[in-house]
Amino acid sequence: MIGGVAGWVSRRDGHPESAPGPSTLSSTTTVTTPTTIAPVTLPEIGEVDARIIVLGRRVIEVTGAEDLDELLALLPDSGPDPIMAAAERVTAEFETGDTVIIDGWVLAVSEARAAAVVALICEAAEC
Repeated sequence: MIGGVAGWVSRRDGHPESAPGPSTLSSTTTVTTPTTIAPVTLPEIGEVDARIIVLGRRVIEVTGAEDLDELLALLPDSGPDPIMAAAERVTAEFETGDTVIIDGWVLAVSEARAAAVVALICEAAEC
């Protein structure tokens, strides 16, 4: 669910992480790709993109939502296909306007909550 916002941190200050398109390249142009950020391993979750943790901390700052148990209770049940369940929930939230704006980015509330959960788990694990 929140993997799609992993690039948020690198783009939030107006500098997208993307290489120039083919029309802007010449035979002498060197293209540099951004350095890959190492994932953080969290207990009970596994590897998480570090940018999601940063996003989650920002969600907490902006919304004040910092009660882990409450946030977990508000997340949708994943059911047998967690990816499909998350996609359906996010789509429904956008359709109903159940969103939150974080630094100009519009996120479905479940995306924001999930990022906050990851940040809180990271904080508890002292990562």
